[in-house]
Amino acid sequence: MSNLGKDGCNLVTDGCNLVTIGSTRVGTVDIGDITFRRQNYRKMTREQWKALQSSIDKFGFKGFILVEEEPGGKFGIVDGHHRYEALKARGIKDVPIMVLDANDRTAADLAMLSFNVSGEVIPEVYFDFIKELQSAVEGSELAALTANREDFLAQMEGLLNSSDTTD
Repeated sequence: MSNLGKDGCNLVTDGCNLVTIGSTRVGTVDIGDITFRRQNYRKMTREQWKALQSSIDKFGFKGFILVEEEPGGKFGIVDGHHRYEALKARGIKDVPIMVLDANDRTAADLAMLSFNVSGEVIPEVYFDFIKELQSAVEGSELAALTANREDFLAQMEGLLNSSDTTD
């Protein structure tokens, strides 16, 4: 590792295209090193997809795909599934990423919930995702991060539990 900072700045390379600024790692990685750590529970309408593509075509991609570092030098998407797909469709090989400093999968999942505020929800995938998190997270925290009320989550849990017994 080399310290590239000056004037008290902490800017450290890790031997690839990532640098650490303070406690945040950012940089670019090959698109082949990015994975879907879980299925995205949101989908875009055709109009939203066209708007995203047009924005990238007109302005370029200005931002990061938020990822969680995985074993083997791979990076799983936490936020940016649609942007990743748009970059991939354009044949872009070097993808800007920001590595989430999550200490476990649940923390990364909660981050995914809090960052995903656009696109239409795919109910079955979303419900499975919430059900998995309900065993690890307090209802009030889950409600706050999903922008859902606790009574909605409780009703959803009831529906999920009733569908489990009827299968």
